[in-house]
Amino acid sequence: KTRRSSPPRHPVQSMIRNPTLLIGISFLFINTTDFTAAWSAPAAILPRGTCKTILDVGARRRGSVPAALSLGMGLETSHKRRRTENVEGNFFVDESCINCDTCRWMAPSIFTAENFKSAVTKQPQTDKELDRALSAMASCPTGSIRTHTPEKKMKLVLDSFPQPLEGLNGKVLHCGFHSERSYGATSYFAKHVEGGAQAADDAAAATAAGTASAAASRSASASASASRSASGGREGHGEGEEGHRGGHGGGGGGGGVLIESPRFLGKLARSLAGLGGPTHMFLSHIDDVADHALWKQRFPDMVRIVHRHETEGSGEKRASLRECEMILEGEGPWEVTGVGKIIYQPGHTKGHLVLLRDSVLYTGDHIAVTRQTGHLAAFRRYNWHSWPAQVESVQSLYDSWEAENNSFRAVLPGHGRMMIKESEEEMRLELHKCLEWMKAQP
Repeated sequence: KTRRSSPPRHPVQSMIRNPTLLIGISFLFINTTDFTAAWSAPAAILPRGTCKTILDVGARRRGSVPAALSLGMGLETSHKRRRTENVEGNFFVDESCINCDTCRWMAPSIFTAENFKSAVTKQPQTDKELDRALSAMASCPTGSIRTHTPEKKMKLVLDSFPQPLEGLNGKVLHCGFHSERSYGATSYFAKHVEGGAQAADDAAAATAAGTASAAASRSASASASASRSASGGREGHGEGEEGHRGGHGGGGGGGGVLIESPRFLGKLARSLAGLGGPTHMFLSHIDDVADHALWKQRFPDMVRIVHRHETEGSGEKRASLRECEMILEGEGPWEVTGVGKIIYQPGHTKGHLVLLRDSVLYTGDHIAVTRQTGHLAAFRRYNWHSWPAQVESVQSLYDSWEAENNSFRAVLPGHGRMMIKESEEEMRLELHKCLEWMKAQP
């Protein structure tokens, strides 16, 4: 007798009956897709907790996973539980919050600090509040802000990054998508208002010069016109992670400077390419470098700038910074064409830099408006090198306000809150208050 053969299974049936295959397909999908809105489908078809495992693996391979991806997962792990401090409603913060303050300065009417972490203390009532809450959700470095049901506007908000900062005439954009690797540091894109094409040519020339001879570029980078010593490093550094390669792309922009490194995300990379792409990346210090190597892979002509002291020592981060194209030596200042005036301000770390460009001072973790003081101050508790050196650095910045034309009306930090004033004289008074506060600290 011949055995009766069973009819072939439909591919979907085979997938459902084979959990390993299902997980593999989901893993492949996560590693090849740029997510633009909340994705809740896996919660319905996979065992609870499986999504988190897949996401963790995907994050290690790609470098990061968008915060919005965590919505609707139905995770049961303790660190993803809704915090009891949240008010009732769609938006909430879970226990994975690291208290980085990102959501609280982006949407202060929605998020506040409760028991050393963020919480939703008011649900969005207006379109403006909803936009700010969703922007904070997208920028959260740990995906700790979630909703019970997906918000329809999420895709539009994600597409809006980088977002222009109010009070700076559209010249400076907030990149969003903060990285957990830099503890949620803020990254900015400062557009080249004029001469964008020339700035891009300068950047390419600086990279070529650095590759040809690092030693020859000690005194100055010919194309970048550094007024003090700058050394070029090797070009490119992937750290074994995947990235999108290509030039600055098309678009109607003249490029700009990427200040600090945001989380690497294909969507943000395409938006920056549409603006002409970054010709330079300014890295104030080692804490806020995040995915700088992946951004270099995406924009190979981009020149990364860092101080030599931040590259010294052991560790993967410092090793990756030794690959930067422009490594500054000495105490500066350095005038870099297409970037601005770079000022040496040691204290928080040994090689900390600040960037003065178009009356805006990008301060990294040097000074910022703090929640504790409500005015410009420094992070005494998080000083990794020398507090006296940091006080001395701020003193030199204040003393050189007129003598070296180091005036500005806006402070944009990596950590802490920004301050934007109508006039430079107002900001000078704030800087003096900051200095007096620092001198009074033990």
